[in-house]
Amino acid sequence: MPVLRMGEHWLFFTMNYYQRSRAYYREICLSGVDDHDGVSDIIKCSGFSTYPEEEYSVIIETIRYFPHQFDVIYDMGCGSGLLLNYIENHIGYPLKLYGVDFVEESIMLANKSFPNYSFICKNVVDYKFPLNLPDKCLIMIDPYHYREDDFEKLILYYLQLDINIIIYTYSDVLSGLSYKTIFDFELFKKHKASFCIINNSINTAILTT
Repeated sequence: MPVLRMGEHWLFFTMNYYQRSRAYYREICLSGVDDHDGVSDIIKCSGFSTYPEEEYSVIIETIRYFPHQFDVIYDMGCGSGLLLNYIENHIGYPLKLYGVDFVEESIMLANKSFPNYSFICKNVVDYKFPLNLPDKCLIMIDPYHYREDDFEKLILYYLQLDINIIIYTYSDVLSGLSYKTIFDFELFKKHKASFCIINNSINTAILTT
């Protein structure tokens, strides 16, 4: 949690869940900007101490599980676009990459770092997809960033759009929550029997329609 100055405590704790989350991740993004030359350390701005190669490689393996190539991939809660860049560099075929995030500073850094991708500055819980989505579209999302009821609504909405979903999170998130696998998130406890779920690691799962 970023250190708040005394006058900021009251404001922070009167915010709602997503206002607090935005403020928190804004501070993380700004913490990666050098005070002297203004240059951004995109890894630190993304909230990582080191590049998350291990988790990203698992996500690539998960994407490759599908028998077809995707035309479009959305990262919902994309931060500075680091994961999308890893996908472009390792997936092995051309595709359009989109990111949605509500932290303006992160989206500004993403647009600067990866101008060939499309980034949208909006809270994921409020984002509605265009009606003309291509058939081969994939959504990636981390449940850690959302209230449980909002995350459930999001997943049900995505499934109604007939879109494949990869739900992923990071190993430090699982350990911090004392979870053994991604299936310890509440969504899976409630809906595991009704989803077509494929699990190929402790921190990723595929939902298909």
